[in-house]
Amino acid sequence: MMYINIHLRYCFLLAALVIGLATSGYAQCLPLSTAQSERIADYQMELSLDHDQKMASGTALITWRNPSPKAVKELKMYMYLNAFKNMKSTWLRGTDGEVFGRQMSERAAEEWGYVTIDSISIKDGTDLTGGIQYVQVDGNEDDETVLSIPLPRSVRGGDSIVLSVDFRAKLPKTIARSGYGENNFHLFVHWYPKLGVYEQDKEGQWGWNCHQFMQRTEFYGDFGLYDVSITCDDSFTVGASGCLVAESQSEGRQTLRYIAEDVIDFAWCVSPELEVYEDSWQDIYIRLLVPRDHRGMAERYMAATKNALQYFNDHLGKYPYPGITIMDPPFHSLRNGFMEYPTFATAGTVYGMPGWFKGSESLAIHEFAHQFFMAVLANNEKEEAWLDEGFVTYYEDRIMEAYYGVHSSQLDVFGIRYGNSALSRKEYVSMRNHSSTAIARPGWEITGNYKGIVYSKTATMLKTLERYISRNKMDEMMRAYFEQYKFTHPRTETFVNHLKTYLQANYSASEVDTYLGLVNACLHGSDTVDYYVESITENSTTLNNKGALRMPVEIELISITNDTIRQHWDGSSPKTITLKDEISSVHIDPEQKLYLDLNLNNNSLKTTQTSFSRYILKSITSIQHALQSLSFLL
Repeated sequence: MMYINIHLRYCFLLAALVIGLATSGYAQCLPLSTAQSERIADYQMELSLDHDQKMASGTALITWRNPSPKAVKELKMYMYLNAFKNMKSTWLRGTDGEVFGRQMSERAAEEWGYVTIDSISIKDGTDLTGGIQYVQVDGNEDDETVLSIPLPRSVRGGDSIVLSVDFRAKLPKTIARSGYGENNFHLFVHWYPKLGVYEQDKEGQWGWNCHQFMQRTEFYGDFGLYDVSITCDDSFTVGASGCLVAESQSEGRQTLRYIAEDVIDFAWCVSPELEVYEDSWQDIYIRLLVPRDHRGMAERYMAATKNALQYFNDHLGKYPYPGITIMDPPFHSLRNGFMEYPTFATAGTVYGMPGWFKGSESLAIHEFAHQFFMAVLANNEKEEAWLDEGFVTYYEDRIMEAYYGVHSSQLDVFGIRYGNSALSRKEYVSMRNHSSTAIARPGWEITGNYKGIVYSKTATMLKTLERYISRNKMDEMMRAYFEQYKFTHPRTETFVNHLKTYLQANYSASEVDTYLGLVNACLHGSDTVDYYVESITENSTTLNNKGALRMPVEIELISITNDTIRQHWDGSSPKTITLKDEISSVHIDPEQKLYLDLNLNNNSLKTTQTSFSRYILKSITSIQHALQSLSFLL
């Protein structure tokens, strides 16, 4: 009944908004009329920001429904901001005192942050404050990012509990993401007491999934409805998750109320430096918050966002929320950028970003793409980040190349061109060590080049699968995956089983084994593939593989009489092919379907090409790669 009352209330609110809003040239951000998810955790919060103290104080009514058949007598909460409370936290302990080149020991006391609960009770008045305590579910007894709340009586399966919480969230001077910068810039992310996820593990046992806040880990939360009122200085521009549904001003202060539905988290920012740009794509409201010195990027950001909305609509699924806010932080707060939150994303650029470098567009599309994976599919980014970051990178590459050119989507200047897929592939294949590149692992178990493994290897694996089965089939499979599992928290085995079912319905048994074997090898292993032409001797050629992973490929041979011969190779190595005529050139995988191949240059060999000319060609390629890497980091 509680949920019915909530929906009725917002139906009346929606009607009032429709009647009261002035006609504009773009769609308005309006709350949804029906729920799209099983709303387990709802948050109603009222906040007041003291920008001098960098602190938001507030109250929260948190409604949690037990989704299990098991009675629950303890709640667990994330207390993320305590990761930036001191050097003892799990997040900071492994940094050797330095983050992004800055020594943490040099921070003043007021530059640290925290979140604290002043009081917590059940709505019936039962006080719980005295029993709460920090727990260390992942070791490190000094960490205070997970809170245990014992209950005086169990919450039975299907029943709900309503908590009343008074809390304070003190922002740190930005270390990473959440924090404050110069000139009253504030970004509140991972900032409030947030319930973990009560779920079944892989063995079917119910329990709390609520890990400490660790580096290289992101979100995991239940879907719910957020009703958040923020009071702050009326000179600030405010951005937040969801839709702005009401606002008022009094004595130099403003109060803004936001409704975000079917989301796993809520983020917000305030700043006097941000300018607002509004537009829409079909019925989706788009709001850009851009600092004055970056206003030249507003049109580029808007175009990139619309391109992404259109592409996902055509190839994966419709964006299910009524609006999206993109915030580009001022340069002094650039470390608050490059991140995603439900219906709210942070980009990043610098003044005068040249049009021939599309890094800012690529970043904005990447962070927006998270809305489909982090926000809607909402997998566990702590334990299985590849399901989010890997798919996001794959679609980022596709979108960028669709609108900005296959070979020029990242860079196009003075004849030097580079595309997104090539960059993702390079980030994987150029890793110094491929011996520990299994993708499907918890973030804290991955050492070395995290981005190369989770982002780029996944994207390159998916690109390889796409080239083998065709883009149309890939879209068909992914559309069905998104539609079936949106708002459900799919896991690695969910996707693999979905892929298997799709392949079995469309391909032969041997093809299913081949394609599924490729995916499983990448997810759970570190084998590589590097096919190469070992030699050409008159009418004979030998092919080989420097790695242990193999896939079937086509071989194209051209004779000195210009005849083209195609043969199929199952990837077993070595392989010798003999023709009647003398061989002029050999090309392994001429269509480059096997995009995971570590070195595409050695897939071809010509008898007329001297070793010196091959060296020059490889040198030019290496220089292009180096220039692209340098441009990408600027």
